[in-house]
Amino acid sequence: MTKKTLLWGGGAKAMLALELFNLKNVVIFDPYLKKINISKNVKFYNKFSDLKNIINQCSKFYVCIGNDDGQTRSFIAKKLISYKLKPLSLIHKNSIIHKSVKFGKMVMVMPGVIINPFTKIGDFSVINTSAVVEHDCSLDEGVDIMGSAAIAGFCVLKKYVTVGTGATIFPRITLNENCFVGSGSVVRKNINKNDIVVGNPSKFLKKNFQKDTRSLKTIKNLKKF
Repeated sequence: MTKKTLLWGGGAKAMLALELFNLKNVVIFDPYLKKINISKNVKFYNKFSDLKNIINQCSKFYVCIGNDDGQTRSFIAKKLISYKLKPLSLIHKNSIIHKSVKFGKMVMVMPGVIINPFTKIGDFSVINTSAVVEHDCSLDEGVDIMGSAAIAGFCVLKKYVTVGTGATIFPRITLNENCFVGSGSVVRKNINKNDIVVGNPSKFLKKNFQKDTRSLKTIKNLKKF
């Protein structure tokens, strides 16, 4: 029997994965939905008690969690890898990526993205529609760059960084772990770990410590799985 592809998450990111990357033979798992608003004929599960059976049906996976939750996306992906599932990268044919760019595992690159030479994209990262990542950048694990953001050359984005829609990061900037750059912000200096910054020029707003209760519950359940 042909093994299936597991999509973890049944929301908008799953819909995009199905529509833009033409995935076939898919199973969707989302413990927080009673049903999915997806027209394609896919099998849907929402109980953690079904998870072992789902894993046995599948050979590869993609974790459809976006926004500012790279840490949970990474945690789930590592757990599924431990069960011998292969992480699937989704790189759209209408993106422009130099041949020297190096990708980690389970990366999503949406249409219109430009990634220039000698850049590294870390495991479990997402680069959304029409974002630009310039040359010689380094993105760590679980980074999320939202649509139309621009990352200038020689920037370093540490684990779980989120760059909001339309934000601009000046050259040679370091965004430290779990920081969040608000939509439309312009970053001209390094951002500290766990800081949320907004504005032009960007200024500290508050610390980025609050986690979604669903994410915390998911991690708790998977630690017991």
